[in-house]
Amino acid sequence: MCALGVFGTAAASGAAHADGAGDTCAGGPIAPQDVQGGGLLALGASATGHGGGSCPADTKDVVRGGLAANGAIAVIIHGTTINGGFSVQGGGGFDDCTKNLPGAPFPPFSNVEDSRINGGASISGLTTCWIGIIRVHVNGGMTVDDNTLGDTDAIEIGLNVIHGGLACSGNRLDPAVPPDLDPTHHAGNGAPTNFFDGFGPNPNTVTGRETGQCVGL
Repeated sequence: MCALGVFGTAAASGAAHADGAGDTCAGGPIAPQDVQGGGLLALGASATGHGGGSCPADTKDVVRGGLAANGAIAVIIHGTTINGGFSVQGGGGFDDCTKNLPGAPFPPFSNVEDSRINGGASISGLTTCWIGIIRVHVNGGMTVDDNTLGDTDAIEIGLNVIHGGLACSGNRLDPAVPPDLDPTHHAGNGAPTNFFDGFGPNPNTVTGRETGQCVGL
């Protein structure tokens, strides 16, 4: 596990545990204070936090017991297997993409890339710059709903394999942000899209139903 402590940290279920296998970052229990309210959690993320720590892009971390982030400012998961389900509920910091997080060289965002989730995934109620779910293998379905974004390209959902349904609703662009209406950009303007910065499509494989804003992804 690589926890990049920008504000102290990003809540995991009490049973959550990261083994840290294959990386240079320490493994161990993920305590509630490591993911709860007003912090940043990064597992296997190729990013550098306030303290100067970093992890390789694919650390082969395994989280056992599920991972639930509640009110976190940012959650970044790369190259990680999560057994027991994954959810991000509320938080997200703010949706002004021109403003960086204090002590960090980037605005708030949450994403999961190049990972496997066993037990389903849910991202709901965030107010943030950008959300990305890319090249993730999900067993149990995925729900993405009621998020407010500051990036016209968000929410990017592409190249995933989802064994279950993909349900999306209530996601929107902050009304203060002008929408990108250039059809060549394929901007989602708050709704999920499988175009990445205008390039695509990058279709998902979904064995169940696609509903709401995610129909056709």
